[in-house]
Amino acid sequence: GAERTTHILLARLDRLRFPRITVIAPEPMRPHFALPQVEFHGLEVSDFAYWYQTPSRLWSDASRFRKLVQQYRPDILMGMMHYSSSVALLGARMARFPGVRLASFRGPAYEHIRRYEPRMGRRLFSRAAIVLTGWLADGIIVPSRGTADELARRFFCPLRKAKIIPNGIDLSETRELARKFWITGKPFLTGRLTVITAARLSLEKRIDTLLRAFALVAHKYPVDLAIVGDGPSAPVLRALAGELGIERRIHWLGHQDNVFPFLRQSTCFVHCCDYEGFGYAMLEALACGIPVVAEDCPYGPREVLGDSEFGCLVPPADPTAMASALETMIRSDAEREQLAARGLKRAAYFSKRKRKR
Repeated sequence: GAERTTHILLARLDRLRFPRITVIAPEPMRPHFALPQVEFHGLEVSDFAYWYQTPSRLWSDASRFRKLVQQYRPDILMGMMHYSSSVALLGARMARFPGVRLASFRGPAYEHIRRYEPRMGRRLFSRAAIVLTGWLADGIIVPSRGTADELARRFFCPLRKAKIIPNGIDLSETRELARKFWITGKPFLTGRLTVITAARLSLEKRIDTLLRAFALVAHKYPVDLAIVGDGPSAPVLRALAGELGIERRIHWLGHQDNVFPFLRQSTCFVHCCDYEGFGYAMLEALACGIPVVAEDCPYGPREVLGDSEFGCLVPPADPTAMASALETMIRSDAEREQLAARGLKRAAYFSKRKRKR
């Protein structure tokens, strides 16, 4: 999601006002930012950490970034995600950078820290580093009201610094990409109803909740489950599917550069997560004209789907409630069509073309 958001931003910057744009990112991301007038500075994957580890590592990363600031001498500096923002803004402070310093916090960091940082020292350090980043920033971009409120409540950042800019989507581009039905040489589906999700297969994405919910409906209806994505939890999830007896009903599709054809051919989309800044995949599904079932986690899903007006919200970590919502989508053509129609209107609201006007 962060990479997609950055790509959208860079693709639409006015090249007359911003004739020189430099992206500093791991080398594997180079193809993602192959854009006109964008210079890419590739890093080794091990050059910088991806999350807060120790004060000495943050200081070391910021010191290396200081040299990049002095090399490129930008007018505007923006960090994307929490740790990258901390490295960029602390490095800029070391370099006595005189320009505009922006941070872009894409998700609820407090939710991550309290769930996945078991050691008190790491918790305190992570929070202190984010507080410092907020003080150093001239402005902070967040994708949702919930993320902005968390920033003020948990990290003592003045709300005046936070600018809420929801993620956007290009409807015409989405429709064009979704029309590419032939994937890896063969059609994806053969006529069965299919529930689909697209996410990194990691613990916080809670695909295990979806598997347990799907197991409750799979023995009742001729329905399959498609999982787009890869990640460290893939072996554990495959083992769970085997334990639940649903492995033959699942399409493990791995990473896909173009997810839209899969979405367009599916019956409904499911979004699971412990926490979410916005939930870009939900917006992609809405734009493809399929209904969305999502866990009502902090904070993105409710802001995207409203109070179940544009999609179906279910309680987090509740396979039974999710299974009930899936049954409604499977059984009722009318319910699916009505929800999909409202979802398309919601996607149009978040369309980049509309926002540009």
